[in-house]
Amino acid sequence: MPKQVQKKVILCISNDIHTDQRLHKVCTSLTRLNYNVELLGRKLPSSKLLDRNYTCKRLSILFNKGALFYAFLNVQFFIYLLFKSTDIIVANDLDTLPACHLVAKIKGKKLIVDLHELFTEVPEVVNRKRVQKFWAGIEEYFLPKNKRIITVCKSIADYYEDKYDKAVAVVRNIPLEKVLYQTPEKSEDQFIILYQGAINIGRGIETMVDMMSYLPEQYSLWIIGSGDISTDIQHQISSRKLDKRIKMFGRKDPSELKKITPQAHLGLSLEENLGLNYYFALPNKLFDYLHADVPMLVSPFPEMSAIVNQYNVGYIRQSSSAKGLALEIESIAKNKDLYKQKIEACKQTKTELTWENEFEVYKTVLES
Repeated sequence: MPKQVQKKVILCISNDIHTDQRLHKVCTSLTRLNYNVELLGRKLPSSKLLDRNYTCKRLSILFNKGALFYAFLNVQFFIYLLFKSTDIIVANDLDTLPACHLVAKIKGKKLIVDLHELFTEVPEVVNRKRVQKFWAGIEEYFLPKNKRIITVCKSIADYYEDKYDKAVAVVRNIPLEKVLYQTPEKSEDQFIILYQGAINIGRGIETMVDMMSYLPEQYSLWIIGSGDISTDIQHQISSRKLDKRIKMFGRKDPSELKKITPQAHLGLSLEENLGLNYYFALPNKLFDYLHADVPMLVSPFPEMSAIVNQYNVGYIRQSSSAKGLALEIESIAKNKDLYKQKIEACKQTKTELTWENEFEVYKTVLES
């Protein structure tokens, strides 16, 4: 019997690959299905070496941000893909779609569009009308020409389906079923509040810092991640003399998060309504908290509220003020019986909400 020819898939992303857990899970799952996988991203001066069971390629882009960055990114991706043999191209997010679409069209290859967010509604774009108009034009030109579209939650899928009258599959960014979190005994002398993710505007981090001024000494806040306002947040912490109670870890590898996250008592996801992208958000950190048996406190937005209400794994924020938030967290900590129920719900739910289940949808789109 002749040996089956291995199909090649090239996935394109505008980041430096290193901490992108969704793409790592996709590539690993494709490799297990016997695809020849290559992940194409950008190279930064700070980029770390990668040790993966699939090929990773990072291109140096002349500019680091702005219109020239996206222009040069797409030109370099286009040239690279044009002369690279592949069967399937995956454009991850709107900013890689022009190059991927054009090469797929020229070479007659299958294209999958995986939209990780509602790009035209991110805070960095929504208040800059010319920039928003540009990306809206990219979306409106390229997206209707593609039939294999994936996104990260139902609300964003509904938005695209209503706008373009096209089917959009949902593949949420959920941890692997067998991801091993260390499970230390949580401190009884300290109540650790955790935020992990990008340190950017609209994530509610400034309010989290102010909140600590209203909480007793046994409450600590851990902030894991990096971003545009990291320096501003550190200055805010210092100016309020909260350095001993708030710890900024910086960016951590997924392997390090598995040791840190389970130590927390409560995980925060307090996005602000700065556009539909945040309003529809279903952040990765919710599922990271859940899989580490850490109940969550979330904004009252549709996707986050749906997870909390359906699975009973956390609480929905009632107040938007720092003082009100502090009172809510004190109430959570004091109601120990209800808190224990939330932990048990996390333990039961994480066997259902797994990447293995989500990837079945991705596989269906891939093979369509």
